[in-house]
Amino acid sequence: MRSTLFFLIYIFLYIFSCKLFAQPIISDGEMINGLQVYPDQIKKNHQRKSTEGISTLFYVMSFVTYIMWTLHGILQGDWVVILGQGLGIITTGIIVYQIILYRKK
Repeated sequence: MRSTLFFLIYIFLYIFSCKLFAQPIISDGEMINGLQVYPDQIKKNHQRKSTEGISTLFYVMSFVTYIMWTLHGILQGDWVVILGQGLGIITTGIIVYQIILYRKK
Protein backbone atom coordinates (compact mmCIF):
# COMPACT_ATOMS: atom_id res chain seq x y z
CA MET A 1 0.00 0.00 0.00
CA ARG A 2 2.78 2.43 0.91
CA SER A 3 4.72 1.59 -2.26
CA THR A 4 1.59 2.42 -4.24
CA LEU A 5 1.29 5.75 -2.40
CA PHE A 6 4.92 6.64 -3.15
CA PHE A 7 4.37 5.63 -6.78
CA LEU A 8 1.33 7.88 -7.10
CA ILE A 9 3.15 10.82 -5.50
CA TYR A 10 6.13 10.41 -7.83
CA ILE A 11 3.91 10.13 -10.89
CA PHE A 12 1.86 13.19 -9.87
CA LEU A 13 4.96 15.29 -9.32
CA TYR A 14 6.53 14.02 -12.53
CA ILE A 15 3.47 14.95 -14.60
CA PHE A 16 3.06 18.25 -12.73
CA SER A 17 6.67 19.22 -13.42
CA CYS A 18 6.49 18.24 -17.09
CA LYS A 19 3.43 20.43 -17.66
CA LEU A 20 4.67 23.33 -15.54
CA PHE A 21 8.36 23.36 -16.34
CA ALA A 22 8.46 21.38 -19.63
CA GLN A 23 11.13 19.07 -18.23
CA PRO A 24 11.11 15.99 -16.01
CA ILE A 25 11.35 16.46 -12.27
CA ILE A 26 13.83 13.64 -11.78
CA SER A 27 15.74 11.31 -14.03
CA ASP A 28 14.19 7.99 -15.00
CA GLY A 29 16.89 6.13 -13.06
CA GLU A 30 16.27 8.09 -9.90
CA MET A 31 12.53 7.68 -10.29
CA ILE A 32 12.86 3.90 -10.63
CA ASN A 33 15.26 3.81 -7.67
CA GLY A 34 12.96 5.93 -5.54
CA LEU A 35 9.90 3.90 -6.47
CA GLN A 36 11.48 0.50 -5.91
CA VAL A 37 14.31 0.71 -3.40
CA TYR A 38 13.47 3.27 -0.74
CA PRO A 39 9.81 2.41 0.00
CA ASP A 40 10.65 -1.32 0.00
CA GLN A 41 13.62 -0.73 2.32
CA ILE A 42 11.47 1.34 4.68
CA LYS A 43 8.83 -1.39 4.76
CA LYS A 44 11.44 -4.13 5.29
CA ASN A 45 13.10 -2.22 8.14
CA HIS A 46 9.74 -1.63 9.81
CA GLN A 47 8.69 -5.28 9.55
CA ARG A 48 12.01 -6.57 10.93
CA LYS A 49 12.39 -3.74 13.47
CA SER A 50 16.03 -3.73 12.37
CA THR A 51 18.29 -1.97 9.90
CA GLU A 52 20.88 -4.72 9.93
CA GLY A 53 22.63 -5.13 6.60
CA ILE A 54 22.18 -1.60 5.29
CA SER A 55 24.96 0.97 5.08
CA THR A 56 24.51 3.72 7.63
CA LEU A 57 27.15 5.84 5.91
CA PHE A 58 25.41 5.53 2.53
CA TYR A 59 22.02 6.68 3.83
CA VAL A 60 23.44 9.50 5.96
CA MET A 61 25.50 10.76 3.02
CA SER A 62 22.49 10.44 0.70
CA PHE A 63 20.35 12.38 3.18
CA VAL A 64 22.94 15.18 3.41
CA THR A 65 23.31 15.25 -0.39
CA TYR A 66 19.54 15.58 -0.88
CA ILE A 67 19.50 18.42 1.67
CA MET A 68 22.33 20.24 -0.09
CA TRP A 69 20.70 19.89 -3.53
CA THR A 70 17.40 21.13 -2.12
CA LEU A 71 19.12 24.16 -0.61
CA HIS A 72 20.77 24.78 -3.98
CA GLY A 73 17.35 24.62 -5.63
CA ILE A 74 15.95 27.08 -3.11
CA LEU A 75 18.82 29.52 -3.67
CA GLN A 76 18.42 29.23 -7.45
CA GLY A 77 14.61 29.33 -7.30
CA ASP A 78 14.43 26.05 -9.23
CA TRP A 79 11.22 24.22 -8.27
CA VAL A 80 12.19 21.14 -10.26
CA VAL A 81 15.25 20.59 -8.07
CA ILE A 82 13.39 21.51 -4.89
CA LEU A 83 10.55 19.03 -5.49
CA GLY A 84 12.70 16.20 -6.83
CA GLN A 85 15.34 16.38 -4.13
CA GLY A 86 12.74 17.08 -1.45
CA LEU A 87 11.30 13.62 -2.10
CA GLY A 88 14.79 12.24 -1.52
CA ILE A 89 14.97 14.05 1.82
CA ILE A 90 11.71 12.42 2.88
CA THR A 91 12.61 8.86 1.87
CA THR A 92 16.21 8.85 3.07
CA GLY A 93 15.21 10.79 6.17
CA ILE A 94 12.80 8.02 7.12
CA ILE A 95 15.54 5.42 6.70
CA VAL A 96 18.03 7.48 8.73
CA TYR A 97 15.37 7.80 11.43
CA GLN A 98 14.90 4.02 11.35
CA ILE A 99 18.65 3.52 11.69
CA ILE A 100 18.63 5.65 14.85
CA LEU A 101 15.41 4.06 16.15
CA TYR A 102 16.39 0.42 15.61
CA ARG A 103 20.09 0.56 16.44
CA LYS A 104 21.32 -1.95 18.95
CA LYS A 105 21.59 -0.55 22.42
